[in-house]
Amino acid sequence: MSSIVNTSEVLSVLRVAGIAGQPVRRALGFLTGAIPQHCRPRHKGGRGEHTRFVAFGLAGLLSHPRFFHQEGVAEAVAWCVGWFADHRVDHGWPEVLGLDDTSLHQTASTVRGLAQLRDILHELGPGWPSPVRSTRRACWRASSP
Repeated sequence: MSSIVNTSEVLSVLRVAGIAGQPVRRALGFLTGAIPQHCRPRHKGGRGEHTRFVAFGLAGLLSHPRFFHQEGVAEAVAWCVGWFADHRVDHGWPEVLGLDDTSLHQTASTVRGLAQLRDILHELGPGWPSPVRSTRRACWRASSP
């Protein structure tokens, strides 16, 4: 099974190297399906309900904004934002769901991803499809106290 974390890290390297095309499309295609699957509880076939899977997944999905129109990417981004909105604890996010304390690292990763998404959505403007518009509202909900 491939890794959300490694795939997202490779996507950032590809962007810095100026590489796009098929490698990026394949990686984004993997992430669109893998993020919800990885985040299921272990007893349901997932890798566990870890904030890092969603934070890294969102970072990977946002690494190449010009591919935002690729099938499933906007929907996967909306899924990530909804997950963040539903699982915030106090003023941040835990390492693993079910823990009452927040993780500074996971909270910083999440806020960085949500801020990057905000900037991308601002650049894209109002003409994007429904999953992206609902993502704007969910992004605000996820990051507001």
